[in-house]
Amino acid sequence: MPKVKITSPMLIQAAHIYTPKLFLKFQEQYEEFQLAFVKEHVERNATHEYIVSIYGKPKDRQVIWNPFKKIVSCSCRKFERIGILCGHALKILDVMDIKVLPRKYILKRWTKYAKNEIVRDFNGRDIKADTKLEVTT
Repeated sequence: MPKVKITSPMLIQAAHIYTPKLFLKFQEQYEEFQLAFVKEHVERNATHEYIVSIYGKPKDRQVIWNPFKKIVSCSCRKFERIGILCGHALKILDVMDIKVLPRKYILKRWTKYAKNEIVRDFNGRDIKADTKLEVTT
């Protein structure tokens, strides 16, 4: 297989930060974003609501963008469930001309450096290792 040169700033960033396994999962979402398109856009007060579709996939998703807080949220909830942004949310970051992942969307547990320092959960609480934890079958 020929070696592929990565030229996207977001993919370069992800390759440097994420573990190899997580990078592959992120790369799948990045490829989906390349197939995504905005079907509808509505501005409501301080937020923008988008309906995003991905070519070849039957289900549309609602993505909400708050330009003041720079927060993106998708109805598929991939970030909340898994900890990486989905292709729908990545599409809206691209629409907003954001070319690198905002720090708030890089969870330390998925980085190459997760074991170097204190790791925090999604709510910002420190996660402490249980040294008495035993593996069971």
